[in-house]
Amino acid sequence: LSIEAKAPLTALDTIYYDMRNLAQRTYQLRFAPVNMQSVGLQAFLLDKFLDTSTPLSLSDSSFVNITITANGASSAADRFKVVFRQMDALPVTFISIKAFQKDPNILVQWNVENESGIQQYEIQKSADGINFSETGIVPALNKGAANYEWTDEQPFQGNNYYRIRSVSRDGKFNYTPIVKVLIGKITGNISVSPNPLTDGFIHLQFKNQLPGIYTSRLFNSLGQLISSNTIIVAEISSEQSISIKHLPKGIYQLEIVKPTGNNEFIKIIN
Repeated sequence: LSIEAKAPLTALDTIYYDMRNLAQRTYQLRFAPVNMQSVGLQAFLLDKFLDTSTPLSLSDSSFVNITITANGASSAADRFKVVFRQMDALPVTFISIKAFQKDPNILVQWNVENESGIQQYEIQKSADGINFSETGIVPALNKGAANYEWTDEQPFQGNNYYRIRSVSRDGKFNYTPIVKVLIGKITGNISVSPNPLTDGFIHLQFKNQLPGIYTSRLFNSLGQLISSNTIIVAEISSEQSISIKHLPKGIYQLEIVKPTGNNEFIKIIN
């Protein structure tokens, strides 16, 4: 058994990239750190071709688009490197963070100390632990030491990942570690009511569905496409209506394409 360990990061460390044989196109560089967080340290991707410096997270994945052009310098093997710089320490220390299911909801709790000059705490949520979005804000008390909590009333089916971002009044920020809560299977479906239709509209009910962009396609009994619509679902349970005025009487098939790419089919009677 052989175990190799590296010393914690310092501002003197550099990660050098060696990229060769790249085609003239746009790529996406993913920087996915593991156990690389260090107090006060910030990572930057240096691009020698564009002469740019892009901040990278040391707690979760960062994605940077890079383009290879006809200019030979854009495909140089040593175009990129990652450097680390010591930043000013933030005036707050996260002591702990936890999340757990409470009835149908998820409760997120975190504790801080040395809290001073903080504007707010942003609760960020993810379904995959990589792509996070802001889902709530809690104002800071600035009492030195404090306990906070926030309730997620619309958890995902399956894994729910959370982290807290502190934002200081001068624009500095810091993240907690990521915590995860698994919610058991929740019955969900997409239905049409009333069916047969009565008022020239297809009334869709989304129950426990992933928010995102859906596509509806209505076909007649011959398989011909009658109409196509884009539906934006903002909540896990919601209602949407599609106008089908002047549609002849008959039996139709409604296809719903979900954000995941899966399809659901519903027989419609007009």
